[in-house]
Amino acid sequence: MTDYIISAATDYIISAAANAVVVAAGSQGPMGIQGPMGIQGPMGIQGLTGPPGGNAALAHSFGWGDANPVSLFNAANGSVITRAEILILTPFDAQATLSIGDSGDHDRLFASTDIDITTNGTYQSTPGYKFSVSTAILFYKTLIGNVSAGSGLILIYCEE
Repeated sequence: MTDYIISAATDYIISAAANAVVVAAGSQGPMGIQGPMGIQGPMGIQGLTGPPGGNAALAHSFGWGDANPVSLFNAANGSVITRAEILILTPFDAQATLSIGDSGDHDRLFASTDIDITTNGTYQSTPGYKFSVSTAILFYKTLIGNVSAGSGLILIYCEE
């Protein structure tokens, strides 16, 4: 056991050990040797399933206060929208409608009736719609109540 003496006159800690380090009282002493690394924690949950072979996927995040409508991308002539998904990450706290389509049909690819915006989850449609001309794909959000929360992610799968 090592005895320590604290000098009131100098506020220094003095150790009787031969390899002692003297530091001013209240200041940080020297760093010790780092211990061994701990065991790696468990793996996280698996991410979303990617598109089946040959499909291109577009991802777009949204929130309740974003502009409306939002242009997601332009589907080229001959493009087929094979699947559309809306993931509700933060439920909406009042009534609103969400849909995906184009200027001619706001819910051509995803109807507002196919989603419950008040519940976390993944909602999917499989329109299989083929565009005959280049068309802007739009995300529509209509706030009906006094909405102050709600967010999500849109995934569109397209074959060209």
